[in-house]
Amino acid sequence: MKRRPFGRTGLQVSERSFGAWAIGGRAFGAVAESDALDALARAEELGCNFLDTAAVYGQSEALIGAFLKHRRDRWILATKYSGQPGGMTALLEEQLRRIGTDHIDYHQIHWAPGPRDSGLYEELERLKQSGKIRFAGVSLKTFAEIQRVLSHPVVDGVQLPVSLLDPQPLASALPLLRSRQAAVVARSALCGGFLAGRYGA
Repeated sequence: MKRRPFGRTGLQVSERSFGAWAIGGRAFGAVAESDALDALARAEELGCNFLDTAAVYGQSEALIGAFLKHRRDRWILATKYSGQPGGMTALLEEQLRRIGTDHIDYHQIHWAPGPRDSGLYEELERLKQSGKIRFAGVSLKTFAEIQRVLSHPVVDGVQLPVSLLDPQPLASALPLLRSRQAAVVARSALCGGFLAGRYGA
């Protein structure tokens, strides 16, 4: 599988990543652990090296921890903070234990922080300085959010919905993203299965 630069991070990521929401068993129904591990192994066989998960995905992080036990150096690991009550740093410590690693390669905030959440950017910087995260991103929905978030130097990239039916906000943001050398993680590329042919007219 072809790899490309991940923004200004220096990382080289596979063009297709493993989105681990479905294997968590919370949003899409139960998934056997053996099936989840087989899917991850097959992705690795095909050349995938980027994993995207979150604590709110159910058992996803624990399954990834089991999978990565003897292959952590082969994968770029991304996860997220989704506003859990204990805070981002406390959650990150839990995630590191659950996954069985000493760092997250790409740690994301699961929404565009507003004025009340502005301290999260400083917290990301502290986590970078500690070595517990290598790079930081934010999961976004609109062009205005991209503009606002990329004004913070600590942010290395963004995650956006991108598909043939929904080219925005990526299309409008491309010049800005390129000028900032921001990493981009595309999500919902098949529109929840619609573009995969799962649903009829």
